[in-house]
Amino acid sequence: MATSFIRAVDCLSLPVPDLDEALAFYRDCLGHRPIWRTASSVGLRLPESEAELVLHTDERRPLAAELRVDAVPDAVERFRGAGGSLVAGPFEIQIGRCAVVADPFGNTLVLLDASKGRLRTDADGHVVGVSPPAPRPDAALFESVAPLLAVDELKGALDYYQRVLGFGVAWTWGEPTYLASVCRERVELTLGERGKAGPPGPSRVYIRLQGIDAYHERVREAGAEIATAIGDRPYGMRDFGVRDPSGNQLDFGQPIEGAGDG
Repeated sequence: MATSFIRAVDCLSLPVPDLDEALAFYRDCLGHRPIWRTASSVGLRLPESEAELVLHTDERRPLAAELRVDAVPDAVERFRGAGGSLVAGPFEIQIGRCAVVADPFGNTLVLLDASKGRLRTDADGHVVGVSPPAPRPDAALFESVAPLLAVDELKGALDYYQRVLGFGVAWTWGEPTYLASVCRERVELTLGERGKAGPPGPSRVYIRLQGIDAYHERVREAGAEIATAIGDRPYGMRDFGVRDPSGNQLDFGQPIEGAGDG
C-alpha cells in the first residue's frame, strides 16, 4: 500500500463576498471565535477540532476541505500520478503554497503546505507576519505519543479505564496478557503490569480535551479519586486530576476561553 502524503485537515475553506458580513453570521450568530485575521481572510475556531473554519475573499480558493501536505509540488505530482487532476496552481499563499485538485470522482480538494512558516498574530489576533518553520534535523514527522503507565494488575486497570474514564481497549499483548493500549479520540495510553512493563513507580500525564466540566462530572460520578480539584489555573487552563488505583495521576485540561488574548 502506498504511503499517505496528506497529513491532516487544515481547514474548511469558505469563500465569501464580504468578511465583515460573514463574521456577523459565523462569529456573532453561530458563536465561532476568531483566531486570526488578515485583510482577505479570517480563521475561526472549531471547538473540538484542530482544524479551522476559514472565511476568505480569494476567488482562486473554492469551497473545499483544505488538506495539509509537506510540499505542494510533490503532493500534486503524487495526486496526478494516482489519477487525479490539477485544477489550479500551485500558487503562493502567505504561509507557503497552495493548489486546487480534483479526484477521479469529481470532488474538488485544496492542498496546502506551510513551507514559509506559521501565521504570527498580535494580541488582537491580527496577522503581523509569518514565523519561519522550525528546522528539523531529519525528515521524521512526529504524529502522536502513547505514554506507558505501570499498573498493579492489568485486568482491573482495563476495567477502570473503560468504566470510569470512558476509554476503549485498542489492543492487548502477552500470554497471559500484561500489556494493553486504551484509546479515546486521539489520545492513546499504554498500560503495562508493574515489573513486566513500564516504570517501577507511578507516572503522571496531562491530557488536553474539550468539555472539561461535563467530563469531570462523568468521572466523579463513576467513582474516580479526584487528586486535584477542578479549577481555573493562572497558566490559562481549566483542569483537574484523578489518581488511578495504581497511583498514576492523569490530569485533564481545557484552555480557558480568552486567556491568551491579552
